[in-house]
Amino acid sequence: MAAPVGANAALPMNNPQPRLPPEICERIIDQFYPHRSWRVDRQTVLNCALVCRGWYAQSRMVFYKETFLHSRKEAVACMRSLMRIPLLAGPELASIIVMLAGKLPNLETLYFERVSFEHCSMRHLAFWSLHEFSHITILVLHTVTLPSASPFFQVVCSFPHLQELYCWDLHWSKSRSIAPLPAHHRMPLTKVTRLGYDMSCFEGIGHTLLGLLDQAILKELTLHLCVYAATLASTQDILSIVSRRLEKAQVAFWTGKKESADANLHWQSLLFLKQT
Repeated sequence: MAAPVGANAALPMNNPQPRLPPEICERIIDQFYPHRSWRVDRQTVLNCALVCRGWYAQSRMVFYKETFLHSRKEAVACMRSLMRIPLLAGPELASIIVMLAGKLPNLETLYFERVSFEHCSMRHLAFWSLHEFSHITILVLHTVTLPSASPFFQVVCSFPHLQELYCWDLHWSKSRSIAPLPAHHRMPLTKVTRLGYDMSCFEGIGHTLLGLLDQAILKELTLHLCVYAATLASTQDILSIVSRRLEKAQVAFWTGKKESADANLHWQSLLFLKQT
């Protein structure tokens, strides 16, 4: 007697779907670049990394295009991942900056916000480790506390490839008075074309900052200042020095106390455009 159909029938063999060419997968993953909706894209990239080994490498590359570290725990996790990349293998060190110094050869931008480099030896070590990122082209410092003006200028001078420099709301642990820079530190930033800084941080030493640049190639200048006679006069002097070749200059100023809760209500700006 014939057995019922399907009773002892052999299970059908798996017939996997045809795989996309690797270059197509790479293009798909590349679309999740860390920009507008990075919070959503970040999880998507992580999911892509778990698909297969072929997707893992490309997903990891996109994932590390822009990395946000908010704690030491996250820094250690990031470092462990980087240590698995042969190109970035090296000894693990004790702080975020020190750990990553010299291990990100393709890094283009350093952005520090609400960071202090004072009050402990590790922070000082991290500060002096910044020269390990000498290949960066953009440096942004926002609400950063630094030991003093002299080491700040010395560290900035260790970025010979810098093209954009922005310094907002800096604080100095010590007096802003500085010793003259050595001869080899004068005008070392020969590639900076965009500069922006808060004049209240560089009151009396702004000329030193400008002296580090090749003013002949400076294209854009942004200044933040509080409206009072000395600052306005200093601003006029700065613009008279660098304005000949500028393509764009923006001066933003506040008329009240910067520390007030409604400080943003007092902000005004003047935009100067020069035809090329």
